[in-house]
Amino acid sequence: MGISMVLILFCFSSAYAKLINGYGLKTGVVIANQDFDHTYGFFDDTKNRTGFDFGVYMEWFNLLFLSMLIEAHYVQKGMIEEVPRTNEFGDPISPIKHNNRVDYLSIPILAKITFETKHVSPYLAIGPRFDFLLDYKSKILKTLYKELKDMDTGGTIGIGVESKTEPLKMLLEFRYSPDFTNAYKTDLLKVKNNSFEILFGLRL
Repeated sequence: MGISMVLILFCFSSAYAKLINGYGLKTGVVIANQDFDHTYGFFDDTKNRTGFDFGVYMEWFNLLFLSMLIEAHYVQKGMIEEVPRTNEFGDPISPIKHNNRVDYLSIPILAKITFETKHVSPYLAIGPRFDFLLDYKSKILKTLYKELKDMDTGGTIGIGVESKTEPLKMLLEFRYSPDFTNAYKTDLLKVKNNSFEILFGLRL
């Protein structure tokens, strides 16, 4: 009986392992912003905010050129709001900048199409994304950010290239990650996240 159980577990683990095509780490820069759709036109002058991205990924299946990526990322999003200022003569001077940060656990599930060459593997990745609110930091938008939804849904599309070096394969990836749903919504105001990511990774 014991030998039979060992054989069953070995066969199951072997089959499971064959489904996994690879795994690794990704980290890089997030260039994020928030679209504020306000009935009276407030928040028109939001600027991009640069943040941090760190994640892990697992690649499943290997059907010719097609595979699937399941990832988990810590992502810093948000925006910078610039408030105009003038001096005592009414002349414009440098604006006040408010840095507003929103942190998410981001789970993209992506179809990956790979184009094999001799030395590198260019690829395209596209699919849905689920973002779970972790924290926020803002001096002027605390009341609004306190009401942000716990989860957003969006999409991610990216292009990248992976080396064929051994034992570690390096990759470089560029992504665009717009949201489909509003992070905040009332009759007067809708807020939606969007971001670009530049990622460097290692396939372990």
